[in-house]
Amino acid sequence: MKNIGDFLSRFKIIRSPKQNREEVVRMIQGVLKIDITESDIEIKNKIVFIQCHPAIKTAIFLKKQVILEQIKEKLPDVQVVDLK
Repeated sequence: MKNIGDFLSRFKIIRSPKQNREEVVRMIQGVLKIDITESDIEIKNKIVFIQCHPAIKTAIFLKKQVILEQIKEKLPDVQVVDLK
């Protein structure tokens, strides 16, 4: 018989949307070494929307697959399928 704590353990790691945005910003900064702020990122309907200079967007899209893989690894509770 399982303990009730086992069933509730998955809810211990629920993060706020602000924390998710901060983590996505850190991942982008880590991959590209580019300064981007949390206000430039919005996560809506499993899509990360990025509002920044077009040159930065191009660099992000070139490394899109790497960034998406890191998000899936480090934030399994956040389902992101695309960067726009």
